[in-house]
Amino acid sequence: ESELGAVVQYIETTDSKDYAKNISTFADAGYDVIVTVGFALGEATAAAAVQYPKISFIGVDQFQAWQYDDDATNDIANLVGLGFPEDQAGFLVGALAAQMTKTGKLGGVFGTDAVPPVWRFGEGYRAGAQYINPNIELFIVYHNDVGFDKTFTDPEWGATTANSMIDKGADVIFGGGGKTGNGAVIGAAQRGVYAIGVDTDQYYTLPEAASRLLSSALKLLPTGTLE
Repeated sequence: ESELGAVVQYIETTDSKDYAKNISTFADAGYDVIVTVGFALGEATAAAAVQYPKISFIGVDQFQAWQYDDDATNDIANLVGLGFPEDQAGFLVGALAAQMTKTGKLGGVFGTDAVPPVWRFGEGYRAGAQYINPNIELFIVYHNDVGFDKTFTDPEWGATTANSMIDKGADVIFGGGGKTGNGAVIGAAQRGVYAIGVDTDQYYTLPEAASRLLSSALKLLPTGTLE
């Protein structure tokens, strides 16, 4: 808003069946740039870009395969998928955690690894920790036992899973995956062990965990979207 002089509005979708409807709400209202956020929105975003060719679409955390092939016939000129090197951010906080642990045991609580950015965070964390200490003990769990409607919105599961890792000796917990990861971060802080946030600086977004927040694995979402 400040840099572009733009009017910015958003809808937080609670049901995946509403993806197309919510995108159309802005398209039909005359917005000329629509940003959709999340891997699961990829197909709906591509379909909307075809339906509304005069509107520019940015799909955050969306792999749009046509961008990487040599077939110009399937290109969607008004759509770009915006990805980030989550494995690098995960690697850095994994290395940090491995240098801070007193027990030699680390935990990672994540949403489903069917979403590539989540998998990259988790496996980057594993690689970074093992780079520092090949013998470090890692407890890494992905919330694969539920659907997309639940995997990122289950803070209770996140906290319970983090607590089980702490009971096994983990003294640093990395939480990655929406409210599920937040539950792990807050649960770790409540137990007095170090926590690591994700995506943004969660020192500001999770004040209840700030006193035990070791760091956050950042993605430059505002910069990437603006540019």
